[in-house]
Amino acid sequence: MPGRPPSIVRASRLAWVFPTLALVAAALFLLAAADPPRPERGRVVPATCGSNADCPNTEPVCTAGSCGPCSNSNECNVGSDTICNDEAGACVECQVGSDCAPPNTLCTPNGVCVECFTSGDCSGDTPICNGSSDCVACTSSPQCSASNPNAPYCNTGTGACVACTGPGECGGSTPLCNTTTGNCVACLGPGNCPAPTSQCNLSGQCVQCLGPSNCSPPTSQCNPSGVCVQCQSNNDCTGDTPICSPSGTCGPCQSNTDCTGDTPVCDLSGACGACQENADCPNTAPVCDLVSGACGPCTSDVQCTSGPPYCDLTNGSCGYCEPTTHPDVCMGKKPVCNTSGAVDVCSPCNGNNGSSASLPCPSPSDPECIEGSSPSAGECVPAGTDAGSLIDAGESDAGESSDGGGTADGGVGDAGGSGDAGTASDAGGSEDAGQSASGDGGEDAATALPSDSGLAGDGAPIPAGGEDGGGTGTSGEDGGGTGIGSSGGEDASTAGEDGGANGATGGSGESSGCSCRAHGGEDARLDGALFAIAAAGFFAARRRRRTR
Repeated sequence: MPGRPPSIVRASRLAWVFPTLALVAAALFLLAAADPPRPERGRVVPATCGSNADCPNTEPVCTAGSCGPCSNSNECNVGSDTICNDEAGACVECQVGSDCAPPNTLCTPNGVCVECFTSGDCSGDTPICNGSSDCVACTSSPQCSASNPNAPYCNTGTGACVACTGPGECGGSTPLCNTTTGNCVACLGPGNCPAPTSQCNLSGQCVQCLGPSNCSPPTSQCNPSGVCVQCQSNNDCTGDTPICSPSGTCGPCQSNTDCTGDTPVCDLSGACGACQENADCPNTAPVCDLVSGACGPCTSDVQCTSGPPYCDLTNGSCGYCEPTTHPDVCMGKKPVCNTSGAVDVCSPCNGNNGSSASLPCPSPSDPECIEGSSPSAGECVPAGTDAGSLIDAGESDAGESSDGGGTADGGVGDAGGSGDAGTASDAGGSEDAGQSASGDGGEDAATALPSDSGLAGDGAPIPAGGEDGGGTGTSGEDGGGTGIGSSGGEDASTAGEDGGANGATGGSGESSGCSCRAHGGEDARLDGALFAIAAAGFFAARRRRRTR
């Protein structure tokens, strides 16, 4: 066969390569789809999930389709495993015992609540800890002896481990078995106890007494320990030995703190009494009987020394008045001796003399009782007295004149001067330069203005310092002399230095006196402004002439 050109030979050789590679690629694709890649050896593949419910408690949180550890307990909300173990990242039932609820109050290292770890954690009718960490009843004595040497026997009827279940299982000072309680005891009844502890109590102990009937004086009380004693409280003690000691014997008091109730004072004999002196007694029974230590009634004023001074012979108390022996101590707005309380006191009257009122006026010379809201209410006065005419001591009428013809309620003082705040000034002068003058020296004081009003006589504001031509100047020398301002704006503060027709010599130099306009009353500042304008025009014209 004739030979082919080399280029054709190479092309024919390569023609089968491309279809072959295409087939191989297709086969590899199909294999990959049918058999996913296997994980590397030893590598854990995270579980896939759609929510936390798809994840186990060991990896309870679903994130981006994979289960992972928890970071806080809010992520643990499935079943009883509601706590996140921070170290393991797993949801558990507990981390400590306080996370558990009875009867399973213990927490295992794996985070599970259980009832017991050993039988020492169990008691009562379920004394044995089984393999599931639950407390259960005993079924044999070996179970009990292994767990509790003090209760080596199993009471199969109750399931409890007990000290004994019958005779021969006890000894020593407690040789008898109380099969009801399962305890070894000293006695089961009185016949098991010799004197003097001949009584058997409910605990199976031999004691002296079970109650007072087993005791006799002077130790007639049976204490909780079954011993006959003299007393169990102070109520069991009397006389000079009123205090019950911890040992159950009566003894003397040591101080007032040992004594209470109606006998609060410890006397020198060691007995508790009401008093040792009159000062220890109340006003209702003010006298101390030093023999009995009791408080009693007074019989004279001399016995009332530590409080109210008068002895009421009717009830024996010390009071602040006594209607029979001291009827005159109550007066003024409390003229009646009130004996209705524990102690007699002076009170206001509430009715006329001889009336059925509870507190009538006591004296016929002052028989009428002033009632109501009058300032004198409660007083007893002579018959026919007008309550409105009575003036309390130290009080004066609102309109009473204060000085030399002036009126207290804004009246006009002497010579027509206006007072300050309703008080008249001496010599008729204005106290606070509040007078308005329309002429020389303020002789015509027809209108009075407040001293600090800041108004001139015509109602306009007063510039400070008398700058206005009509402003009022004040002089410290003459105290309120009125200045007449000039049109040139002179300071009016010196005006009235030799005046004195308007105020007393040496008066206040306040700047709030009246303002009187004279010579047309033009504002000096306006004149000055016009003068300045004219001067400016003059100098401007002169400068223009020079430049020409």
